[in-house]
Formats: sequence, C-alpha cells, structure tokens
Amino acid sequence: MRRCIDWQYALSLDLHDPGFDFTLLHDFRERLVVHEAGQRLLDTFLAACKSHGWIKPRGTQRTDSTHVLAAIRRLYYLECVQEALRHALNQLSEVNAAWVRQQVPVAWYERYGPRAEVARFPKETSKREALALQIGADGDHLLEWLGADAHADALRQLPAVEILRQIWVQHDSRCTVPGLEVLRWRSADEQPPAALLLQSPYDVEARYSQKRETQWVGSKVHLRETCDAGQPDVMTQVSTTLATTSDFVMAPVIHDD
Repeated sequence: MRRCIDWQYALSLDLHDPGFDFTLLHDFRERLVVHEAGQRLLDTFLAACKSHGWIKPRGTQRTDSTHVLAAIRRLYYLECVQEALRHALNQLSEVNAAWVRQQVPVAWYERYGPRAEVARFPKETSKREALALQIGADGDHLLEWLGADAHADALRQLPAVEILRQIWVQHDSRCTVPGLEVLRWRSADEQPPAALLLQSPYDVEARYSQKRETQWVGSKVHLRETCDAGQPDVMTQVSTTLATTSDFVMAPVIHDD
C-alpha cells in the first residue's frame, strides 16, 4: 500500500535499510510534478537537516552546474527539418485524417513515412542541398494549405504545426517578392543563436551547448551544496535552465535565493 514518505523519519533511518522499492520513485516524482511540490519537498528536507545540525547559519557553500541530456535522439539539421514535417503530418492525421488525404500528395507518404534517422540521405553535397530545398518547399506548401483553409483553424493551432513553422523560419529563407520567389537553405551564420535554435520537434526546450569538453543537447542543472568540514554535503538549491544559460548568470540568482 502506497504511503507518503515522512522525510524527517527517513533521514533518521540507517543507510542500509532497504526502505521502499525503487520503482515507487517514478510515481512519487510524478506526484511532485503534478502538484508542484518540489520546493515544499526541498524546504522540508532542509528543515530536517537544520534540526540535525547538518546545516548551520552562515556555513560554507559552493555552486556548480552539470549537463542534463534530453530524452531524444540528437538530430542534425537536415534530419530535424524532415522529422519536424513528419511530426506535423502525423499529428494532423490523428486530428483530421480526411483533410490530410485531401491535401497531401501520395509521394509524401513514402518521403515522410519513415523516421528521419532511418532515412538514407545522399552523401553528395549537391544532392543533400537539393533534398533540403525539397523538404523546405513541401513544408511551405503544407503551411500555405493550412493558412488558406478557413476551416482549418484548429489544425493551425496544433503544437506540431507551430513547431514546424518555427523550425522553417530558422532553417529556410524564402523571398516573397512576386516573381522572385526563391527558397534557400540558411547557412550556419544565418541561423539563430543556440539559445533559440530548436534541436528537435519533440522537445522544444532542448538546446545544444558545450561546457569545457562536454557537448550535449538538453538542459542544464545548477546546484548548490554545503561543504563545511566534518559535515555531510547537502544540496540546498537546485535550478534547471536552458543548456545555454551561463553559470555566471545563475550565480547571483542562486545566492539571492
């Protein structure tokens, strides 16, 4: 039978006590997220540490950060745009399959049916550029069809469609001057900074970042812990940010908190 954990009691247990089954941690975490109780849990934990004398007023603390990997496969830019279009088509099909069958060409089913990571992209630069333009044009057509249909308001508001629009703005440049309509793939210099550049249609908060030798796509967690001699190291503050958020930006925020 599930029960809430009394953390003050749990802290007094011997570390070798088997306690509760680890599989309950997932459900417990989900309950914390749903009820936004993370801060309450931390405050309760810190209060218990203070009562045991493990945290003292004006003690010494240190801050650092580490990477958190997103639960997604890392996609390169060409894979990302193709997967964004595939994701939008799938979500549109779930909501209104009849509209998709009416608008989408038959060739698209073969082109965007498989996931991007299993597709065989051409190795030649010219062919890869041609494929990028083809995907870009197809995505533009889909957005135009949605915009022109007065009865597709609900479809235009789907999350996958909005993600598709953002990724197309970031990777494709299209001249809209009548008679001069040209679609081209943006170079790396023309793309937005890493803090804005979407890395996957399945996690819009995942960002590419690098800290010293570590490169990753995901987020960053900033930690603060006590480090008094003869006392246990206890985490007193945890903040999760975009992976591109610099440590020196968060240091004053952590200290103030």
